[in-house]
Amino acid sequence: SILHLKDFLSQLVNDQFCAILGFSQGATFCHILSILAAAKRVKLHSGVDASPFSKIDCSILLSGFTSMHKGPLCDDVHISNDALNCRSLHIYGEKDTSVPIFHGQKLARCFLDAETYIHPKGHVIPQNRDLSDKIINFLDSESDYIRT
Repeated sequence: SILHLKDFLSQLVNDQFCAILGFSQGATFCHILSILAAAKRVKLHSGVDASPFSKIDCSILLSGFTSMHKGPLCDDVHISNDALNCRSLHIYGEKDTSVPIFHGQKLARCFLDAETYIHPKGHVIPQNRDLSDKIINFLDSESDYIRT
């Protein structure tokens, strides 16, 4: 999965806005991709060639939990305890019994300045205007931030 996404990202033009979104285990995969994105941006600023993962601008993680992967990820990047410098929106349900809310909160603490949205339901992506507006506003603010 990571190699397929790496190939896809390498085809993006550098100034294209790129957000990733994942639900449940997909959100955990987004956590791993956010680690790669943040690590590659640090290397990019230190003069190392850009990685396709550095094109990921922000993450939206729904009902997610932290990755339990040990060891190196792709491109010799390791999971660390440092907060990720990758903009993120974390969405979780108060009544989620599959991924209890404390797992989502733990994941949000892995990111610098994480935004959160708590909905009153369970392990679902609720379809309501408030959540839609939150996601749209987050993406608008991130794309504006990236362009400036």
